[in-house]
Amino acid sequence: MARFKLRPDITFTPDGVCYLVCDETTHSTFRVGELEYQILMQFEEKSNLDEVRYLFRAQHGREVPFDILKKFIQKAISLNLVETESDSLWSRFGPSTAFTLKIKLFDPNRILDFLARKLAPLFNVYGVVAAGALLLAAAFVLAFNLGEILSFARFASFGHVVLSIGFVVAFAIGHEMAHGLIGKRCGFDVSLVGFHLHYFMPSFFCRIFRRGDASPRSLIKVLVAGSALDLILISFLILLWRALPADAAPRVWIGVIVTAILTKVFLIQLNPLWPFSDGYHIFKLSIPRFVRKGKGKKA
Repeated sequence: MARFKLRPDITFTPDGVCYLVCDETTHSTFRVGELEYQILMQFEEKSNLDEVRYLFRAQHGREVPFDILKKFIQKAISLNLVETESDSLWSRFGPSTAFTLKIKLFDPNRILDFLARKLAPLFNVYGVVAAGALLLAAAFVLAFNLGEILSFARFASFGHVVLSIGFVVAFAIGHEMAHGLIGKRCGFDVSLVGFHLHYFMPSFFCRIFRRGDASPRSLIKVLVAGSALDLILISFLILLWRALPADAAPRVWIGVIVTAILTKVFLIQLNPLWPFSDGYHIFKLSIPRFVRKGKGKKA
């Protein structure tokens, strides 16, 4: 899908109930209404039509039909207000610097819609209890076997390392899909899953457009979802490790994978001191709630 960007030499000046649009290069002027102005401002950063619809709905609570938006952008192109480029493979690479890189991978909506239908029965009190029981069982096994499980990392071969990297990547994509799945259940829009760098740290991301009236509780649910899925999957592996015979070969790579994923979850994803982590944002969202509760009790 083509992407569009508002030209940098276009300026807007309020003019009563309208906006005066000036092309600094050709000195042409136009008048647009409030709605047209708000739509054009969504293209300050390069975006496609679907992303703009998601973002506009999240920010302004209004739905712009795709056909109307398409006609509007065609008119804006004819007036030389926006620039366009094709969605070629190379254009999937976002603007990058020495410290940042961004690549679009895929649109997850079909998969998320399918999962939302199939997994709907699990999103109830019984599903939460079952997940909690699984986590407690795995935590119990881990508590009494932590040293043994972690020690397998010392015996890892090159093949074990390659396999563990593959699992880490799979877990990371699943992590982002979990964010997107809970985001859709909370009424948010999901536009893409991609890969990016934060100061040379590689990671995947899921672009979610939240509603303007989204509650902190719903945002925390979305943030927790990724690591919750990681821990549930890790719990299955830990219980599988415990069930295998002591001399079984798969115990080695399970130990390596569990070590890698647990390190990633607790040192990076849920770390409240790392500004790019889910834990940091969960902590920021939770503090105001604790403050309000504390004030209420004091009063």
